[in-house]
Amino acid sequence: MRKGDETKREILRAAEQLFCQKGYEAASMQEIVRAAGVSKGGIYHHFASKEEIMTLLSHQHAQESAERAEAQLADAPDDLARLNLLLSACLPMRDEDAAFTAMLLPMATSPEGRAMALTYLDALSDRFHPLLEQTIAQGVQSGTLFTEIRGVAGIVLHLLGDCFFDLAAQLMQAKNDKQPCDLPALVDLLTRYRRAVEVLLNAPFGSVTLLTLEDVESMAQRLLQ
Repeated sequence: MRKGDETKREILRAAEQLFCQKGYEAASMQEIVRAAGVSKGGIYHHFASKEEIMTLLSHQHAQESAERAEAQLADAPDDLARLNLLLSACLPMRDEDAAFTAMLLPMATSPEGRAMALTYLDALSDRFHPLLEQTIAQGVQSGTLFTEIRGVAGIVLHLLGDCFFDLAAQLMQAKNDKQPCDLPALVDLLTRYRRAVEVLLNAPFGSVTLLTLEDVESMAQRLLQ
């Protein structure tokens, strides 16, 4: 690996660690310079801004999520299992994404940070769209799904993005109020989005799973620590 590539990787590693510790909005480029052990000129040689660093981190995390999900698809027993695997992977609320997501949640509920949170969700959508589109087509062909909506994969991914922002709002409200999360309200929220996906895909009632309650509880505990 070339020295420039090593430096870029170290900047990304240090920046992500700093973002997760302090929060993206609180971290400065100067702090990233110190944490990465590079010069100011060195960091600006690779990245024009903190936003550019976060954008690349978002794309890397999205790619890793898609690769993990794709590797698991072969072991899924049927079309619905493959569909649910992808749907849950598109919602960054699982343990594999916990530190990065805990950093994203406050951003998702602030006017300044929302655009960067959207960057990550857009990256997830780009990576997962072909996988979800293929899985839905297979489900229709096998008679598991009966949707006739053109471009339905993109609609579902947009819906999951809305679900993430709604979950973020409830989790951050609990944190700001210094109160436990309202788990029944979270379950109700997930149920409404789950049913919406089932309607879009014309899937059997109760067949779609987005997140388990354990996933949401785990994220809530990490966030409220």
